Amino acid sequence: MEKKMLKQAVLFLLITAISIFGETQNPKGNIKGKVVDLETQAPLIGVNILIKGTNIGTTTDENGEYFFENLKTGTYAISFSYLGYETSTKTDIIVKSDRTIFLNVELKSSSLEIENVLVESGYFTEIENKPIGTINFSSEEIRRAPGSAGDVSRILLGLPSLAKVNDQYNSLIVRGGSPVENSFYLDNIEIQNINHFPVQGSSDGPIGLLNVDFIEDVNFYSSGFSSLYGDRLSSIMEIKYREGNKDKFAPQINMSLAGFGGSVEGPLGSSGNYMIALNKSYLDLILNEDETGGAMPSYGDFQGKIVYNINDKNKISVIELMSIDQINLKYENAIETNVTNVYGKTDGVTNTAGINWQYIWDQNGYSNTSVSHTITKYNREYFETKSRNLLTDNKSIENSIKFRNVNYYKINKHNSVEFGIDAGAYLNKFDYVFESWQDNYGNITPRLEVANNLNSYKIGVFAVDNLQLTDKLKLTFGARADYFNLSDAFNISPRASFAYDIDDVTTFSGSAGIFYQDIPNYILSQNDEFKKLKTPQSNHYVLGLSRKFGESTRLSIDAYYKDYKNFPIDPTQPNVFLFDQVSMIGLFLNHDQLVDN
Repeated sequence: MEKKMLKQAVLFLLITAISIFGETQNPKGNIKGKVVDLETQAPLIGVNILIKGTNIGTTTDENGEYFFENLKTGTYAISFSYLGYETSTKTDIIVKSDRTIFLNVELKSSSLEIENVLVESGYFTEIENKPIGTINFSSEEIRRAPGSAGDVSRILLGLPSLAKVNDQYNSLIVRGGSPVENSFYLDNIEIQNINHFPVQGSSDGPIGLLNVDFIEDVNFYSSGFSSLYGDRLSSIMEIKYREGNKDKFAPQINMSLAGFGGSVEGPLGSSGNYMIALNKSYLDLILNEDETGGAMPSYGDFQGKIVYNINDKNKISVIELMSIDQINLKYENAIETNVTNVYGKTDGVTNTAGINWQYIWDQNGYSNTSVSHTITKYNREYFETKSRNLLTDNKSIENSIKFRNVNYYKINKHNSVEFGIDAGAYLNKFDYVFESWQDNYGNITPRLEVANNLNSYKIGVFAVDNLQLTDKLKLTFGARADYFNLSDAFNISPRASFAYDIDDVTTFSGSAGIFYQDIPNYILSQNDEFKKLKTPQSNHYVLGLSRKFGESTRLSIDAYYKDYKNFPIDPTQPNVFLFDQVSMIGLFLNHDQLVDN
C-alpha cells in the first residue's frame, strides 16, 4: 500500500513540475554569444551574423560579442562570416520562451591568399589541426539522436569506427580496441569515467553521467590523435561545457529515462556566471525487485561550472562532477527470481573537482592550465547464490591529482606550434579479495587478496608543429615523451599527419603515430612482478578521403591499420588480451601471472 502511494506521489510531482515549468510567460527569447579566432582565441570584431531564412542580422562589437533579442521561439540556423575566415553555419539553435541562448563560435582563418574573399565551410564544425576520424557533435545533436537518451557515449556507438559489446554498457570499442583504451577531457581536465557505476580500471559503465544541457560541443578522435594527448591507445573525447546564463537567474526542471532533477544558472556579479545541476534516478522509487526480477539501481549526480572573467585576458573556470551509485541485490530475491546466480551490493562514489585558467597572451597565442583532483570509492561485495560463498569483496579507494598545461602560439600565417606538460600523482589504497575461479578451459586461478597502498606518478611533455606549406597542403608533426615511475618506463611517441585539398570540396588526408598506455594500477597491485611488464603500444596508420556534396552533406571514407605490441596476457588464456577482459565480462579479474610477449 505504501509503495503504491509512493508511486502515485512521484508521478504526481513529476507531472506537476512539467506542467508548471511548461507554462510560457513570454513567447520570445534571445541569442547572444562571442566570436573568436579558432587558433588564437582572440575576439573578432565586425563579424557578419545572419539568421538564415530571415533578414535579421547583426555584427560583433569590439569584444567580439553579439546579441539577438525578442526572437520567436523555434529552431534557427545562423551564419557567421568574416573576411579572411571560413564562413561557419550553426544549425539547430533552439530559442526557448523567456530564455537567453548563449552561442559562442570559433572561426577558422582561410589559407587562401586572395583578399576580400569569403570562404564557405558549410554546416560542418571545423576542428583545428584535426586528424582523420575526428567528428564533432553539438549538444542538440546529442539530445535528439535516436536511441541515445541524451547519453554522449551512446550516440558515438552509431559511428562506423566503433562497435558495441551489448546494450547494457557504454563500452566504446574504437577500431578494434578496448574500453580501457579511451580517455575523456572536460574543459582541459581529464575525467576518469563519464558513467555511473564505473568499471574499475576502465572507461565504461552502464549509464551516462554528463548533463547534456550543459554541453556546448564534443570532439571525438577515433585514431591518430594529436601528441597533446597521451597514455591512451585508441581514442580521446574532448567535452566542452558552456557557460551559465550571464543575464539573469534561470531555473529548470528535467525528466528523462535517466532520472529527474533540476538545474539553476545565472550571473555572478558583472564578470562571472554559474550553473549547477542535480539529478536522481526514480525508477527505484516506483518499481520493486519483484516487478523487475532483480535489483533496481539507484544513482544520483551533482555537477556544476563556475566562470569568472578577471579581465579581457584572464579567465578562471571551476568544474565539479560527482556521482553516487547503489545496487542491492538481496539473497531472497536472487533465489526466488532465478534471474542471476549472484547476490550482493554495490555502493560507489566518484568525485572530480578542477580549476582551469585561460590566459590570452596577445593576438597570436594563449594557454590553458588546469589542476584537478579525482577520488573514487568502491564498495562491492558479491556472493554465489546457491553456495552463498564469497566471490569478490572490493573496498578500494583511488585518488589522483593532475596538472595540465597546453600552450598555443601562431608564429605566422603558415606556421603555429602547440606545446605543454601534463603530470599526475596517484594515491591508491587497494583492498579487495577474489576467490579462486575456473575459466571455460578448466584453468584455475588461485584466491587473491590484496591490501596495500600503491602510490605512483606520471609526467609527460609534448609539442606539435602545424605547417601550412601551400594553399592546398597542410602538415602536422608532433611528439611526446612520457615517464611512469612504477614500471620505470620512458616512452617517446612521434606522430604526423597531412591534409591535401584536391579541390574546393575534396580532401585527401593521412596520419601515422606511435601510442603508449600504462597498465592500470589496479592490475599492477596484484603482483609486484607485473610492474616489470613492458608498456602496451599501438601503431596507427590511417588514410582518408572526404568530399562535400552541398553545405549539409559530406562523405568520408577511411582506411586504417592498427597493430599492438607488448600487450599483457595471461598464459593460461593466450587467446584473450588482458584489456579485452573488461569488455567480455564487465570487470578485471585476478591473475596469477602475466606475460607481455
